[in-house]
Amino acid sequence: MIPSGLGGDADKTKTSNSIVAQAKKLSTMPKPKWHPPWKLHRVISGHLGWVRCVTLEPGNEWFATGSADRVIKIWDLASGKLKLSLTGHVSTVRGLVVSPRHPYLFSCGEDRQVKCWDLEYNKVSTKIVFVCLCTLAQFKLTFIGKQLTKYTFHVIY
Repeated sequence: MIPSGLGGDADKTKTSNSIVAQAKKLSTMPKPKWHPPWKLHRVISGHLGWVRCVTLEPGNEWFATGSADRVIKIWDLASGKLKLSLTGHVSTVRGLVVSPRHPYLFSCGEDRQVKCWDLEYNKVSTKIVFVCLCTLAQFKLTFIGKQLTKYTFHVIY
């Protein structure tokens, strides 16, 4: 004879009965009413084509959008008002990255170019322009000090 609590058939039956009882308790609890975790705050319009990419400035003061209309628009985050429009891509803008070293914004597009925008002068920097052999959708830039040391492109076909 096996003492109680040492793995006999009686313990197995008690365990399975308690699991069934717990499952019944859980199934009888009322299901909570679902609600969305967020609410729509504002709809911002201004592009003439589909918006293909969005990036947020590290200080949370502004964000930039790139579109099929070949324009990059910079918006004030608090008010939603348009601050600046940048033109220079020949085709759809597919990716945007704000440099951690202000005041640069990098963009890539279906025109196979990556452009470095100097936001102090609101134009493409003549120092850095990449020409790519593929259509880009995302890219990552790595800085050490003030020098661009590594860039990574993720190609999406």
